[in-house]
Amino acid sequence: MPSYTIDTLRVLRERHPAASFRWVMGVDLLPQVDRWKEWPAIAGEFSPIVVGRGGHGQAAGSPTFPQIASTDIRRALARGEPETRMPQAVTDAVGRWFAPVPLARTTAFDGLLDVCHGFSGADDGLGERLDLGWSEKSAHDRYHQDWVRTLATLAERARLSQVVMAEQVHGGAVIVNPSPNGVHRFVGAGDGLVTTVEDVILTIRTADCVPVLFASPKGLAAAHAGWRGVAANVCRQTVEALCMATGETASDVRAVIGPHISSQAYEVGEEVVQGIAATGVPEDLFTTREGGTIRVDLLAAVRGQLQMAGLHEVEVVEGCTYSDTGLHSYRRDGEAAGRQVAMIARLSS
Repeated sequence: MPSYTIDTLRVLRERHPAASFRWVMGVDLLPQVDRWKEWPAIAGEFSPIVVGRGGHGQAAGSPTFPQIASTDIRRALARGEPETRMPQAVTDAVGRWFAPVPLARTTAFDGLLDVCHGFSGADDGLGERLDLGWSEKSAHDRYHQDWVRTLATLAERARLSQVVMAEQVHGGAVIVNPSPNGVHRFVGAGDGLVTTVEDVILTIRTADCVPVLFASPKGLAAAHAGWRGVAANVCRQTVEALCMATGETASDVRAVIGPHISSQAYEVGEEVVQGIAATGVPEDLFTTREGGTIRVDLLAAVRGQLQMAGLHEVEVVEGCTYSDTGLHSYRRDGEAAGRQVAMIARLSS
């Protein structure tokens, strides 16, 4: 009788509802997956982790297991060798792969049912670079596996198939209730995201811009605010879209502002000051002038806009992307810069 991986995984999940299952597969199996039963379902429901295998090659960004096959283990058990155990090297490799990714979190959303959130950095927790930014070059094993590990840290029940990622265009457009497309496709162009649906993971990618996460009893939102986004009032637009979608008021909404470039590192031109001041935030609240140098405090500008929008609860995760090498910075590293991600979701039990 045939044995199908998807059936086995679903039975295990049904029998052990409190556990979280992922499919670990050797790199040598990748060329065969188009012949597997319901491979898209395996990829969507069980977030496969591709590993290298001794004698069969390596997988980018993942451990390489010793040369041992499940067939060998089954034969040993059939011979009456009950003490057969997986080699320690395999156990060590699995444990290392599931090491948590460092995520900055706050208590701001405590008390809101099933809300989880986090801000990643440039460290994957294993001493290697973590880059969760999307590009045409991102569709590779390392990018996929970094996302798998990051989501596992966010919440055991988080899945790639639940991720919403927008094409960020430094504007004020907000996308409401998008359907998740995973980490390889955009749901549309915009810099604000709103959802009233459970099991949707909103994500914002930054490398100096300000990431803002929002939560209320009935909805969630996220915003990407560089200076053009601040000038377009994207944070206020996002709050208003969230309130429109939920029927709540701004006083019901809590916000967390993540790491971004500090005012000390953000020297700008006059057009930046004029663009932000046009939104109603007093210039002296976010601008410092010294001689011919102008510096802008994006945090102060965003805070001012959120206060004008009616928010009372705004928390900040400290960190300057430019000065902290544990964070990605476009101004510091240019085209070589990676991206960190801000994430928020309301995941059902």
